[in-house]
Amino acid sequence: MFCNNLKKMVLGNKRNRHECLPKALWVYRMTARIVTGCTPYNLVYMSEVVLLLEVQLPSLRVATQLTNPDEIPKIRLAELEALDEKRFTAQQRLEIYQAQVVGASNKKVKLKSFRIGDLVPTERREEILTPKVSSCLDLVAAQEISSNFFTTNTR
Repeated sequence: MFCNNLKKMVLGNKRNRHECLPKALWVYRMTARIVTGCTPYNLVYMSEVVLLLEVQLPSLRVATQLTNPDEIPKIRLAELEALDEKRFTAQQRLEIYQAQVVGASNKKVKLKSFRIGDLVPTERREEILTPKVSSCLDLVAAQEISSNFFTTNTR
């Protein structure tokens, strides 16, 4: 996702690539992930990002954060306690997502059982038996390897 977003932003503004890179990185950091269901910033700080525009034009969220300086440590402690719960739910979402991926990949697998003596079709790969050689010394070494490849030790 990050590569696609970066390509779109940089290829669209070829002259201003140096200005587009920080924006693309910011968009990637602020995008909610499918696995966790929230942004990385939200998992670390337990709040959404306060944009500079919101600080200049105070919103309700910014106004409530700046009300009483004595209550700030209590609010931060409550946010830290809630952060553990948020991380736990993110871990649960991750496990559910991984189970979905495993289920989707295992759907195509067909189980087969074999017994001793059953004939099994095999694929003979000539490139393993005859490797590419670049010099005559490699040819001699390759012939020695291929001659000893399927021999059994009778000592």
